[in-house]
Amino acid sequence: VRVPRLDARATYASRRLGGELRLLRDNQPAINVMASLPIDLAIAEVERRLIDDSLRVRVQADSMNLALLEAMTPRVTNASGRLQARLDIGGTWTRPSFAGKVVVNAAQMGLTTPGTLLRNINGSLTLSGDSTPVITLDSLVMASGEERDSRAFLAGTVRFSDPDGVCTDEVSFAQCLAQRS
Repeated sequence: VRVPRLDARATYASRRLGGELRLLRDNQPAINVMASLPIDLAIAEVERRLIDDSLRVRVQADSMNLALLEAMTPRVTNASGRLQARLDIGGTWTRPSFAGKVVVNAAQMGLTTPGTLLRNINGSLTLSGDSTPVITLDSLVMASGEERDSRAFLAGTVRFSDPDGVCTDEVSFAQCLAQRS
């Protein structure tokens, strides 16, 4: 899979960094990222680089072909299906807000590690929250293996209640979440 074109544009004026990134495949937009960030990029030393003003970030994908995953990582092969996404980040650096949804339809992909083919992948994920993100896996259904009933169904919610807490490599993600509960 080739990614034929990546367009990027950035502007900076009045302590605001603006930009747009477009990933195109077959001359059609696959992913658009638009951002307007309050940041002081002065060459001189300043007290605060991140300015307390409005953030605006939007990531949008309209029916993106999941074959693009193969261009992004060698661990995915034979990817197919569609992804729709609209994710928004607003608020300020100290009080961000999150909103959005990601939907995967009729997907399939091979994972080189552990050498598995996932098929019949359908699902949706919702991002919400003020100050700290809440990720809700509305549903994820997939099959693997030769057995007719070899399906998995997942649903759940992850709430990040401590924006300053960081999970390190020494602690697994599940243990980190358990420590925060």
